[in-house]
Amino acid sequence: MRRRGNSTGHRGRRPARGHRWRSRAGRWAAAGRGLLRATGAWSVPDATRAGIGMLLASAVLLTVDGLSTTYTGAALAFNVGLTVLLLGFALLLARHGPRLPPPSFLAIPLASSLMLTGMSFAKGQGDTAALLASTLPILYGAAILRPLGSYTLLAYNVASDAALTFGLLPPREAFRSMAYLLVVVGASSILITRGTTSTRELTALLREQAGVDTLTGLVTRRVLDETAHGALTAGQHTVGTALMLIDVDKFKTINDTLGHPVGDLALKHLAAVLAANTRPDCVIGRLGGDELAVLLPGCEYDVAIRRAEQLVEAVRGSPLELPGGGELPLSVSIGVAHAPTDGADLPGLYEAADGALYEAKRGGRGRSAHAKGVG
Repeated sequence: MRRRGNSTGHRGRRPARGHRWRSRAGRWAAAGRGLLRATGAWSVPDATRAGIGMLLASAVLLTVDGLSTTYTGAALAFNVGLTVLLLGFALLLARHGPRLPPPSFLAIPLASSLMLTGMSFAKGQGDTAALLASTLPILYGAAILRPLGSYTLLAYNVASDAALTFGLLPPREAFRSMAYLLVVVGASSILITRGTTSTRELTALLREQAGVDTLTGLVTRRVLDETAHGALTAGQHTVGTALMLIDVDKFKTINDTLGHPVGDLALKHLAAVLAANTRPDCVIGRLGGDELAVLLPGCEYDVAIRRAEQLVEAVRGSPLELPGGGELPLSVSIGVAHAPTDGADLPGLYEAADGALYEAKRGGRGRSAHAKGVG
C-alpha cells in the first residue's frame, strides 16, 4: 500500500515548475520593494525641499567655478550645460516632487554627484574645491534618506572621489585628500544619519502614542475625527458612513463600589469585545471617560442599526472576569447616526448620534437607538 506522501493525489504532487517560479519571483519582488523602502526618503515633502536646495547650491557652485576660471570650448559648454541641467532638475522637483515615491530621492543626489564628479574629471580638477562640492549630496542623504540610502550614497561618493583624486593627483596628495574626506565627511555623514534616524523614530513613536489611548489601545478622539472627516469629505463611500456613540451603563457605580482598577479593566474588556465584533475596517476610539465610539465607513443605515444591536448583545453576553474570582455583568447604551441621512458634516453626525444615545439611556439603558427614530 502506498504511503500518502508518495501517492499521485493532490497532496503528494510536487508544486508545478511555473508555480515555484512565480512564488520565487514574488519573494524577489517583495525583497526588492523592501530594499527600495529602506533606501528612500523619510519624508517626501522634506526631501523635496532639501533636494531643491541641494540642486540650487550645486548650480551656484558650478556658476562660481565658471566665473572664477577661464574655460573655453568643451569645458565651458560642459560647465554651462550642467548648471542649466541642475536648475532644470530643481524646477522639476519643485513641480512634481511631492508626487514622487520615496525611493526616487536616492536617485537625485546620485545624479547630482555624478554631474559634479564628471565636471571635475572634464576640467582635470581633483583639488579640495572639487572634493568639497561632493559633500553636498552626502549631507543631503544623511539628513533626508533612511540609513541604507544614506550609507549607499556615502559609499558611492567616497568611491568616485577616490577615482577622481588618485586619477588626477600625485599619490601622496591624493592619499592625504582622501584621508581628510573619509574622516571629516564620513564621520559627519554617520553622525547625522544616526541622529536623523533617532529623531524620526522618536517622532513616529510620539505620534503613535498621541493617537492611541494608553489604557484601552483604542484610537484617540483626534484620530477618530480625522478618519471620520476624511470619510465624509472624500465622498468615497456611496452608501454613507455610520457613527456609534457608546456609554458604559452605571460606570460610576462600578468605580465607586469596586474601585477604579476594576473600572479600567471593564474599559479594556469592552474595547476587546468591540474589536472582536466589528469589521476590520471599522475605527474604534475612546472619546474620554467611559464614552467609546465606533466609526463604520461604507455602511448602510440599516446595517449600522443591526450592528449596534449586535454589540449590545455581545457586551451583555461577555461579563468581565474579576481578578479575585467572579464575574461582573456589563451593559452599554449605543446611539447610532448616519451620514448623509442624519448629518452631512462631522459636528452634525456627532450631534445626531449623541441625541440617539440619550434616547437609548432614557429608554432604560442596555439598548441601542438611532437618530432616524428620534424626535
